[in-house]
This record gives sequence, C-alpha cells and structure tokens, in this order.
Amino acid sequence: MKWSVVVLFIVMAGLAGCEKPQITVVDVPATAPASVVGSSSAKNQGRFSYTLPNGWVERQGDALRLATFGVPIKDGVMAEVSVVTLSGDAGGKLANVNRWRGQLRLGPITESELAKIAVPLTVNGQAAVVVDMDSDGQRTIAVILETGVDSWFFKMTGPDKALETVKSEFLTFVSGVTIR
Repeated sequence: MKWSVVVLFIVMAGLAGCEKPQITVVDVPATAPASVVGSSSAKNQGRFSYTLPNGWVERQGDALRLATFGVPIKDGVMAEVSVVTLSGDAGGKLANVNRWRGQLRLGPITESELAKIAVPLTVNGQAAVVVDMDSDGQRTIAVILETGVDSWFFKMTGPDKALETVKSEFLTFVSGVTIR
C-alpha cells in the first residue's frame, strides 16, 4: 500500500509540473523603411530621392524594397517597378540576372553572355547596366548599380510588349535618381 501512495505522489507531482506553455501574441506594427525619399512623399526620408513620372503610383512596399511603384501602360494594365538595395555586391550581377531569368523560366547565362546583353547606363553619376529579359509574354527590365559599398536594383516587370511603351520612361526615371 505504501508503494501505491509513493507512485501516486510521483504521478501527481509530475502532472503538476506539466502545465501547457502559455503563448503570448504581440502585434508589432510594420513600419516603412526610413530610407526612401520621394518627390511626392514627405513621410519617407533617407537613402535616395527621385522625381516620380506623371501617372506613376507609389505603392506599399515590403521589408526588402525601398520603394514600389505602379506604372500605367494602357487599358488598365500596370507594370511594377521595385527598388532594392543590398550591401556589397549582393552576389554579383550574374547571380541576380540568373535569378530573374529563373523567375521568367529562362535558363541561366554565363558571364560572357551577360557582357553581350548588359547595356551601360549612368545613374547618379555612376556606371550601371541595364538588362532586358522576356519569356512567355512576361518581361523584366532591370538596372543594376554597384557603388562599391552596396548594390542598387531597379526592376520593372510586366507584360512583354506593353513594357516597350514605358521602357524609356523607366530608364529616364532611374537615370534621374539621386543616391545618398
């Protein structure tokens, strides 16, 4: 009988220590990165400034993007422009171009093939390159600027033929960006 009391006591003590852990949920409001300055937005301050072309719409970005814009094309079709900056060379031009090619279901290219398709562009007084890729009716036009400290990626995506109508406007926008 004494053993059953001891076993009962051990079981009760064990059960008393087996409380369910409490889960606490904390809502943390998302905040926009304080590293964007737009011509039409006084709320953003910091890393770069730009003049927003007529008709372009500032959109809510995400944690990675400094800025996102909607670019009207025609008949309600919108292209999307994103601005991202990463430290260092961010894996290099080739790795980023091949990642974007993968998003378009295109195969990777080599460094020598990239050299053939990369078109020079000046951004903020610095040399940058433009790459233009399309597949299955979708297109990505991207500008890559490596400053030596960080890398800037300006990327426009949308329907293939429609992007041709706003490509020069996109490149003019990117060329006019001021990076601090």
